[in-house]
Amino acid sequence: MLISGNDWLYLADKVADEYYRVVEPLTEKELTDLVEIHLQRVRYCNSRGIQYIFTIAPNKSTIYPEMLPSWYRPIENKSHLERFAERVQGYPEINFIDMRKDLLELKKRYQIYYITDTHWNELGGFLAYQLITKKIRERFPRVAMIQWSDYTIHQTTMSEGDLSVMLGVGSTLIEPTLTLKYKKIYHAKNVPLDSFYIEKLGGVNPVRLFIMETGNKNLPNAVVFRDSFFLGVTPYLSENFNRVVYFWSPRFDRNMFFDKSIIEHENPDIVITEMVERVVPANLRLIEEKK
Repeated sequence: MLISGNDWLYLADKVADEYYRVVEPLTEKELTDLVEIHLQRVRYCNSRGIQYIFTIAPNKSTIYPEMLPSWYRPIENKSHLERFAERVQGYPEINFIDMRKDLLELKKRYQIYYITDTHWNELGGFLAYQLITKKIRERFPRVAMIQWSDYTIHQTTMSEGDLSVMLGVGSTLIEPTLTLKYKKIYHAKNVPLDSFYIEKLGGVNPVRLFIMETGNKNLPNAVVFRDSFFLGVTPYLSENFNRVVYFWSPRFDRNMFFDKSIIEHENPDIVITEMVERVVPANLRLIEEKK
């Protein structure tokens, strides 16, 4: 755990520390392999008529590096995300969404990550929703995008941030934050899991897997492979679809962010893969080890 002079908390476990400081940079082969992994997924999705979208949720340290302790700095000049984003520019078929520029711009107007938590707040999550929806609309223009004007922004407080919980002060460390209040009505509703998912998870786990439906057959269906960052996106994104399955693997394994059995069970129109920035190298190396 890192605590800055401004009382901002940052994750500093082995994975996060190695990522931010770029202790072990991705090799050229690993960068090539990472691109090839997503090209394989694109080819698989294309063969089934599915739009594939990939995005990486930036670490808090990427968007708010100035809040880190002054002595805590990267060893390398370029992060893994910077190098991957540069490499993937030559492969537009991957539909990679680099959120950094837009988040850094929004940060000039609002605080968009929590102080005592690793994640973006509701405003950061809403911007991520808009960037993903913009990409979806390239193929499915009938999907409407919710606008900032559809919300009012309110000041509130939050506690139980994941980092403050790690420190054992989750209920007592309270921070101010911003929240969004929708002026309309959300249509997406949570629906029960069928036997396929219950067997896959060994029971019902609403954090790891849940399904939302609007009941609008004119909208596409989707499968989203995600991690905890995407919980800040799902209230908005669920409105884009007739049916959407959100899956977060209970294990850190090679299928964590792309499980073909779910895709073949759902036969969706869109597959979205999101992962937080700090796990990208570890996930790649795990896939390489399992080959």
